[in-house]
This record gives sequence, structure tokens and C-alpha cells, in this order.
Amino acid sequence: MKTDSEKTFEEYCEARGYSLEQILESKRQGEKRPDYYVHIKGVKIGCEIKEIQKLGSPLHGVQLGKTIESAKKQLRFFSDENIPTILVAMDFSNHYLLEREHIEAAMFGGTQYWVGVTKKLPTIRSIRRDRKFSEENKTYISALAVLESKRTTGIKMTIYQNPYAENPIDFSIFSDTDVYKAIL
Repeated sequence: MKTDSEKTFEEYCEARGYSLEQILESKRQGEKRPDYYVHIKGVKIGCEIKEIQKLGSPLHGVQLGKTIESAKKQLRFFSDENIPTILVAMDFSNHYLLEREHIEAAMFGGTQYWVGVTKKLPTIRSIRRDRKFSEENKTYISALAVLESKRTTGIKMTIYQNPYAENPIDFSIFSDTDVYKAIL
């Protein structure tokens, strides 16, 4: 049975004329496969659809970080085939866990600042903590997308590029999607 987020994703793709192919679940013990192949202007993209149903942590990016981890097996399925991937997330928790600051914190870590006071001037140093995407991590995920369905504006998808992706996507193929490039 399809989840609400899978139904919304299918509706989004159909409205834009994207060809959608559902991937059958594996019969092999422990093998996970993603949900769909999407064909857009001759480009084949693997998509895993996840929904957030309840609040696990109010901290920026923590709940989404767990969602990214839960999609690991499904999206790695494509890496051997050199197929770009998108993890599509939809928030049903009513806690606004997929706002831009949450996305960036999950992908690239939350920013922490230290202010040190010396005899002359204060020094400020910042680092990114708990990041999921880096040169060594999650390179098999090409992008993270947020799917929203609102009565007033309809279905919208916002895509956040992974600058470390081994299989990047030319995002100009999408017709009406907001695409954010990471500023690190």
C-alpha cells in the first residue's frame, strides 16, 4: 500500500509530465531498493520517498538526519549503476522540520560559534557539526528534496543539491522546482 507521500510524489510527477516507474521490492533477504525511477528529459533518476510522521527531536536537522540515514540502503542501490538519486522527504508532523535551516543543518551540519576573548581582540571561530554530507559521506545522494502539498499553492518540490554527489544532476531539467545550491 502506498504512503501519502508516495501518492503526493506521483501526483507531482504526473502533473509535470515526468515518466514514473515504480521499483518492485526485492525478494532477497536484507536487500532494499528505492521507490521509483523518474525519467525527465532523457535523464533517469532514482528516488526514495520518506515521510516524517512525528517529532523525534526539535533540534535543527536531527530528525531529518535520521531520515537520511534510513534511506542509505535504498539509495546505495543506484550508486553501482551511476544513476543520480534524490531523497524526497515530506513532513506530516506539523512541526516544520523541513524548513531550509533544518535541511542545511542535516546536510552540512549545524553551525556552532566560539568566541574567545584575548588581550587585544575577540576571536570568533565556527564549525559545522553532525553533518551527513561531505567528500566522504553520502556521495551517492545527488540531492535532498522537500515535497509540500498545500491547499493554496498545490504541490511544490524544493531541491537542495549535494555538492559532493558522485552522480550530479543537471537541475535545469525540472520545470518548476526551486533548486538551492549549497554555500559551504
